[in-house]
Amino acid sequence: MTLSHEERQAVINLRCQNADEALSDAAVLLGRGSIRGAANRIYYAAFHMVSALALSQGKVFAKHQGLISFFHADCVRTGQFDVKYGRILQQAFEDRAEADYQDDISFDEASIRGRLADVKDLVEAIKTVLNM
Repeated sequence: MTLSHEERQAVINLRCQNADEALSDAAVLLGRGSIRGAANRIYYAAFHMVSALALSQGKVFAKHQGLISFFHADCVRTGQFDVKYGRILQQAFEDRAEADYQDDISFDEASIRGRLADVKDLVEAIKTVLNM
């Protein structure tokens, strides 16, 4: 993806907005008792923010695992982000996969509420790095 600086910044801003919207959607879904839907939106909030971070470094990934690997290798292992953020991203990804593909989920509303708080923290940490 070849973008001008202005185009890249516009996409980064859009991804940040998408992350905020996904967090808001997750809270609404939790309020309605939709744990599966909330788990999905929580992960996508993290996905959009990490995607914005990657794009800020000129990187784009075709697969979720590539983006997650980027975050661990380029952001956590380098010390730019605390190890806890790598765990938060990985757990949100695993929760989303379980919610989307498993017939019986093993997490409850309390654990998803905790995950929502964790991902909000991740989103804010990335916004700080991006000066958003």
